[in-house]
Amino acid sequence: VGFFAMRLISLLLVYTAIQPSQAFIEDILNQAFGGAGGGGGGGFQFQFGGGGFHQPQQPRYKPVKFPKGVTSKIHKSMDWMKGTEWMWNDWEKVRFQSDGIFVAPTEECHQPQAKQCKWSADKDGKIYIMWGKKSGLHEVKADHMPDMNDDDFELELPNISLSGKRKRDGAPLHAEFVQVFDTEIQDARRDLYGDLGLEPGADVSTVKKAFRKMSIKYHPDKTGNDPTAHRKFTRIGEANEILSDPAKKFLYDMGGMESVRAMEKGDIPRGEDGHVTYPVPLEKLYTGSKEHVRINRRVVCTGCRQKPDLEKCRGCGKCPDEVKMVQQQVGPGFFVQQQQQVPSRERCKNEDTELELNIEKGMMDGEQIVFEGMAEQRPGQIPGNLIFTIKQTSDQRFTRENGYDLRTATQIPLKEALLGFDRSMAHLDGHQVRLVKQPGEVCQPFEVMKIPGEGMPHKVEGGGHSDYGDLYVKMNVKFPESLTDAQREAIDKLFPAEETQ
Repeated sequence: VGFFAMRLISLLLVYTAIQPSQAFIEDILNQAFGGAGGGGGGGFQFQFGGGGFHQPQQPRYKPVKFPKGVTSKIHKSMDWMKGTEWMWNDWEKVRFQSDGIFVAPTEECHQPQAKQCKWSADKDGKIYIMWGKKSGLHEVKADHMPDMNDDDFELELPNISLSGKRKRDGAPLHAEFVQVFDTEIQDARRDLYGDLGLEPGADVSTVKKAFRKMSIKYHPDKTGNDPTAHRKFTRIGEANEILSDPAKKFLYDMGGMESVRAMEKGDIPRGEDGHVTYPVPLEKLYTGSKEHVRINRRVVCTGCRQKPDLEKCRGCGKCPDEVKMVQQQVGPGFFVQQQQQVPSRERCKNEDTELELNIEKGMMDGEQIVFEGMAEQRPGQIPGNLIFTIKQTSDQRFTRENGYDLRTATQIPLKEALLGFDRSMAHLDGHQVRLVKQPGEVCQPFEVMKIPGEGMPHKVEGGGHSDYGDLYVKMNVKFPESLTDAQREAIDKLFPAEETQ
């Protein structure tokens, strides 16, 4: 819509000299944008001569107030009511919003923005509802209260009923729980680390270990139809899904579930990947290896903006600017989402991190090992990946060909080249490779002997290897630098003169 609108405005400017009638232009714009949004109240009306265009005015209501002596606050012990939906008097569903707005399908209460209907609650568990000015104050109370300290208190909500009276005439009231409709409220209450029995900030390996242990304990095969156990099993699965993902874990540690949900919607930009060229000897590409590498990177000091005096916050300083999505006005009434750098309130520091590189047997030069979310951290961004690129270093004895074959050379004395030999040579990992020429088989200078299955391992997807390439050994025959008279006579007798062609 924004692009189309800008094109229309441009056309209007171009054709100003023609000066078409205002009614004509207004008709075009209203056909393009009038009535958008449905319901007859969400569109723009374009009018000239009075400041461009405007939105039709909605009826104005004066926000309702609670009577004197009735609290307008929601006591923290009643936070469990926030974001809940109830069936009211077996009639219709009503909602208790987290901001204290009460929503019901009546004339005064169906528009939350009008603030004509509100709710509050005191420490004794009494709930007050201002149902607009006509119906006035309603008072209800829960038949019992859930334990807010219990992570699974929401399981108790379906068993709670509300009852009371309307203040003006004593009409009886009752309500039955339907659902928690506000997922943001549910998310705000979640403690993913607590779900797994861990302290905040536990690392990914600890998270996975705790999940394996608890998933066995609460698996439906063991707990049957126990609803509490089923809820627990679901919660630990959700916690593991987020905390075992480095990018989601980082965002959760920074901004809770709100940041994770924003990432899932694509509202959070991703940081740049970090790249490291890592030299690996051919020997380790043959045998495989576990390499421990220490890197220094910028990390966000989680929790240090609120509590900078914590022990873990020592050495934490200012973070780089954050990148956030903001609305920018590009024309009257038209906005676009753009990235913008804003000063960060978080704290950062450089920190050493140890990583384990798994060099698999048969890895190729240029192959990559990726550590997800381990690039430098920056507030307001999903950390990029840290990518190690394998750089195969040269070996003094062996060279690699076609990915899986090896070539080398060995020196053979002239006598063995003529009479045959049975010798061995050390491979990359030290095991001995047998080289054989049977008596009567003459080894020619620079002859290449193929040893099947003694090349590089074939790496297969998912780890491991299935086969090996071949080893090619070039025979460098060592000739004597000089011969004695006796040696010349012996050779002359053994090898009669041959005609050359």
